[in-house]
Amino acid sequence: MADRLRKPSVETRILHDQVNPHIFVPELLWTPEHGQSHRYFGFPADVVSVLDEHAEKWAKFSTNFRDGKLGLLPQAVAEKNAEWNFTGVEGGTGDASFAVVDQANGVARLLTDNADNDNAVIAQRAGSFIWAKGKIAMFEIEVAPQDADDGELFFGLAIEGSTNPIGTLPTDGFFFEKAETATKMDFHARKDTVSTELASIDTAAMADDTFHRYGFRVNGDGSIDVFYDDKAVGNISGDDANIVDNERLAIYFAVQTGAAATRYMDVRSIAMACRL
Repeated sequence: MADRLRKPSVETRILHDQVNPHIFVPELLWTPEHGQSHRYFGFPADVVSVLDEHAEKWAKFSTNFRDGKLGLLPQAVAEKNAEWNFTGVEGGTGDASFAVVDQANGVARLLTDNADNDNAVIAQRAGSFIWAKGKIAMFEIEVAPQDADDGELFFGLAIEGSTNPIGTLPTDGFFFEKAETATKMDFHARKDTVSTELASIDTAAMADDTFHRYGFRVNGDGSIDVFYDDKAVGNISGDDANIVDNERLAIYFAVQTGAAATRYMDVRSIAMACRL
């Protein structure tokens, strides 16, 4: 019994959780009596804490907005810092923005300008994550669209320098995207402009202003597990020709209008880790 309940190593729990199909398995919330992990305020609890024990082996980023701050994330189009860019198409009379809003547990809102096909895009300035065979990469975001069936969404990893990932899909990456009137997200494993796509991964249609978690895990053999609200909903095999490797990928999230009116996407948390 003692052997069965003994906690496995941190890396084993991060990479190979066979009990609960979470993308990240939190160190602090792993419970030996249940042999599984639990979430904390809807966030994959302190991914940084989980990985710190092996910090030299991981590239990682995680944030939530419970402290009411954006941290290093920019607030307006054309704003940039050492790590992030805010770009967008602004044909309307207002201004795109990214700001913490007054909601429980911390929410940041990415808001477009008010012309049709205006968009707002936040992206890392440099590709911080490189996946290669034998390594693992994990991503998760918790988001809610303002208008579920009128507006486009994009989030995930894409090749660095993609300024408008909604207008033209990036040439390479692992990402989710939603067409203008669709109510479910599609997942893409994309290499050299060709995608292997898992369509409509949501198990139910999106609703306005309703949060869901989307994530993926690229395994060491190249296979990809895709998750929706902590449940595995699809898989791409490791021998697929469109799994990008050895490219510098950056975190992106974006929203685009479907009519001549502003649209927003609310973000509660983002987490990313890649084995070096």
